[in-house]
Amino acid sequence: MRKRAWATMHSAIALCGAAFIKWAQWASTREDVFPKDLCHQLEQLHDDAPQHSYGQTLRILANEFGFDPRLVFAQFPRKPMASGSVAQVYKARLRKEVAAVCSALAQPRKLDLNEDGTMDVAVKVRHPNVAKRIFLDFQILRAIAGIADALPALKGMQLKNTLGQFSHTMTAQTDLRNEADHLLKFTHNMKSEVQIRAPRPVPGFVTEAVLVETFVKGDGLGSAIKHKTSRNSELCSLGVHAYLLMLLRDNFIHQDLHPGNILYSVENGQSSVDSETAGIVKLELIDFGIADELPKAVRNKFLGFLCFLLRGEGEKAADVALTWDAKQTCTDRVALRRDMARLVSSQGDVYTQRVDLDGLLKEIMQLFRKHGVSIDGIYASLVVSLCVLVGFATSLDPEINLFEVAAPSVMAFALTGDVVGRLFKG
Repeated sequence: MRKRAWATMHSAIALCGAAFIKWAQWASTREDVFPKDLCHQLEQLHDDAPQHSYGQTLRILANEFGFDPRLVFAQFPRKPMASGSVAQVYKARLRKEVAAVCSALAQPRKLDLNEDGTMDVAVKVRHPNVAKRIFLDFQILRAIAGIADALPALKGMQLKNTLGQFSHTMTAQTDLRNEADHLLKFTHNMKSEVQIRAPRPVPGFVTEAVLVETFVKGDGLGSAIKHKTSRNSELCSLGVHAYLLMLLRDNFIHQDLHPGNILYSVENGQSSVDSETAGIVKLELIDFGIADELPKAVRNKFLGFLCFLLRGEGEKAADVALTWDAKQTCTDRVALRRDMARLVSSQGDVYTQRVDLDGLLKEIMQLFRKHGVSIDGIYASLVVSLCVLVGFATSLDPEINLFEVAAPSVMAFALTGDVVGRLFKG
């Protein structure tokens, strides 16, 4: 009956609006709040994204730009490359004269053009009326959450609290100018990193409902995981290096860093990534709709939590986690500290075993749920992003032990407050 209940919930949410689907996708990562089997069921909603028609796309482009889109694009396909809960994406080509002006306006360096002077771009177009629909969805969700929180069987899930944490993130995603700002921020932060890049917004073509950005060529990281190329350990080390830079140096985290949002390519060498003599491997991070600029206090508390885990001090890690929400709901802190000490001692001792960081973090999230520990959404997102990193890193390189890899960088930063050189090199 429990499995049928979760399956029915999945089917019902799939028929609802974008906010319902997006909230369920987000909730699938919150094992500190929801039962594990429910989270697994909600994960399937990542494949239930809506789409709108080609005619609607043309009308949105015309309304946003104020002129016929055919004056701008030399090519624009009828079908999108992909679609999400907020927008869908097309691969298009800017006309030669338009591309030349946009390239010249771009700062701090010009955008790359094709040999014929055109420019390949990705065009993200927001679904019609999605902002209004999401607003209405949240009115319904708040009413449902209020009723659910009053039920004894569902009270521990803190639906109203998690909904409040998520609504701000979801609302910000509907304005594509925010994603453009995230891209510019990341590009600036990584300006000295030759092997880590992201698309760049095209000047003059960023509005609330449309984002035109440079088109990124490359294969999805999932392909490297599936086919086991000879460069996987290099891809792994580069991905870990990028994440640690975002966390330690930049205070700016891509919060949706799964393999589908990471592309890789090889430049200045043979075309095959399997060749040992291939050129420079590069990573392209895409889809910056969800990204967070961390307050220093948040970053320091999260790093403090990681430091205590790395040192095997479970009780102190629990103490730090209890500061992750100003309105803490944990009622038995002594029991939490005791259980954390046992868990870290049994599964986090780097001296006696190979530590599964992903498994350890998920066990900790379950422990938080057991003891009613409330966690601000930004901290939960940091834990989830670290779990995702561990997942694709170990898929690329099964020999890597991220618990040991992260320790020197995190501990050194905690001591010196500075980041120097390559944080991880496989």
